[in-house]
Amino acid sequence: MGNKFFRLQRVKQQLKRFIALPFVLFSIGLFVFSTHSKPVILGKVADFSRETFMPLFDLVATPFEYMQVKIQSYQNYLNVYAENERLRKENQSLKGWQNKALQLMIEQ
Repeated sequence: MGNKFFRLQRVKQQLKRFIALPFVLFSIGLFVFSTHSKPVILGKVADFSRETFMPLFDLVATPFEYMQVKIQSYQNYLNVYAENERLRKENQSLKGWQNKALQLMIEQ
């Protein structure tokens, strides 16, 4: 049982090295390529990577944008509710003044 565990751990470590190797080689190659290449080629690489990864970023950002819209909508609702309450109080105050003006007109 213990022997299987250590073999599994060794396989996992070797797999991690195997997976990391292409990324390291790609990084080194990209560094060498970027230092010795023309800006036009770098521009094309940048355009290609942008065209490739932007849809993925948009897909990941969609739920966050949805939540932002919902939060903004809720904040607008709260602002409208507060404004409504302020207008109700102002309306009551104006009705009070109107009643006082009518009483003064009646007394004259």
